[in-house]
Amino acid sequence: MKISKKTFTDFIINSLCPNCLITIQMPYSHKTKNFERFRSYVRVVMKKVEKDLLGKKWNKFHYRFIVFYENCNNLTTWHAHIICNFKNEHTGISETFDNIANACAQANHAFRTDYSSKKDIEIHVSMLENIDQTEKAINYCQKELW
Repeated sequence: MKISKKTFTDFIINSLCPNCLITIQMPYSHKTKNFERFRSYVRVVMKKVEKDLLGKKWNKFHYRFIVFYENCNNLTTWHAHIICNFKNEHTGISETFDNIANACAQANHAFRTDYSSKKDIEIHVSMLENIDQTEKAINYCQKELW
């Protein structure tokens, strides 16, 4: 069964209620065409972001997000676009741009330390403040799917 791009976009908006887009690209020394390796890097980064934002309760409460991995039809190394809802379901409070950017910076520092990387991860954070921005971001993330 094939679904339309619009149906998929509406599903993400209605089920996830995203408020943030994060793009992650590894430093040159860790760029890879190996999907499993790249996926493990992204998991490490997102775990550290969650841990920084949620504190001690990070293993009980999680933020909801969907990761779109792309590598331009196997022509380039992997990078990821992550559509997130940074609203803490336990407290009902949404994270601010500064908190998210700081958590990403902390995750970057931890990655550099853990993986002996001399360069930073390229992490770009964008807040999705209205439905038009959200639809554009989701459509951008799924450009290789359609």
